[in-house]
Formats: sequence, C-alpha cells, structure tokens
Amino acid sequence: GARRRPNSPRPPVPIDATPRKAGAAGPGARRLRAASWNVAGLRGLLRREEGRSTLRRLVDEEGVDVLMLQETKLQESHVAEVEAALYEALGGGEAWRAAWACSTARKGYAGVSTLWRRRVGDAACRPLSVDPAHEADREGRALLWELSGASAAGGGGGGGGPRLKLINVYVPNSGADLQRLEYRTDRAAGWDARFRAAIAA
Repeated sequence: GARRRPNSPRPPVPIDATPRKAGAAGPGARRLRAASWNVAGLRGLLRREEGRSTLRRLVDEEGVDVLMLQETKLQESHVAEVEAALYEALGGGEAWRAAWACSTARKGYAGVSTLWRRRVGDAACRPLSVDPAHEADREGRALLWELSGASAAGGGGGGGGPRLKLINVYVPNSGADLQRLEYRTDRAAGWDARFRAAIAA
C-alpha cells in the first residue's frame, strides 16, 4: 500500500482499491458500475455548460451503468422538461431510462433520481417508503432499483434467482435547531431504524 508519513493520521476507514483499479472480472462475469452524485439542484446543473460536460464526462469516462442523483430539488411538474434535458446531456434518451421521487411536502426540496442504461437488462425502479406517517416520506428521499434475476445473473431467460437491488437515498438531516435529531437517531422508531427495516423487507 501507499507509504504514510510518520505522523500522518491513520484513515478512519480502510480504503480499498476503486473499482476502476480492480483487476479484471473472471470469465463470464459481468460488472455493473454505479455512481452517486448530490447535484444540489438538477435544473441549475443542467443550465451550465460546465455542469452538463461534467455529467457526460463522469458517465463516459467511468462507464457508468446506473447513475443515482440526490437533492434534485424538482417538483413533479418539472420532471418531463428536466428529464429531456438530462437525456440530451447524456447523449440521447434512447440509451437510458429514469425514475424520479419528488418532494410533495415542500417545493424545491430534496428529491432523488435514478437513471440506468437500457442495455443492463430488465430493471424497474420505484419510490421506497420508509415511514409513511412522517413528512420525510413525502420529501422524495428514496428510490429502489431492481434488476431481474435473469439479467443480474447474465442469463437469457427464466427470471428466477436473486435480484440485484440498489437504493438511492437522500437521508434527512437533523434540521434547523436539531429538530429532527431524535427522529433520526432513535434506535427503535427513528428514521435510520425504519430505513434498515425497509431495506430488509
């Protein structure tokens, strides 16, 4: 591994090689590359040439198959227009599919989107409910993407077997004056605990 200077702090989490540095997969194996990006406002990013070129470069240079965006800050009425601009930035909508979760609790807030290349196979994406009784569930915070068993295994038919699942989530923070801190951290009924239960279901 890389040599550390004598007094340099040890990283808090061991660092593995990034996927692009990893060795080639075995014979017959398939690799799916996913990327995640908090865009802090998707319409603003797509209006800027720098934003569009960065997005295209990320997808092309890293060979991204599934792109998960957080904090899109869209209303549902914006989706069709923004989706068309996003497809154009990615080189054309014929190669991609997209799913959206938008905040209905507050305008221009939170929101996530998952995009995937059609070539990856039979996949579907839907909002993931974490706590239906809380307003955070209406803030467009989570999408569950599922690749069918046949596609995940590289098979050509049948559908059985385990699915590959990816969750795109924009976790609620503690809020102004830490109003949501207890809700986030309560071990029995907080958002984190409910999220773990939702993904285990």
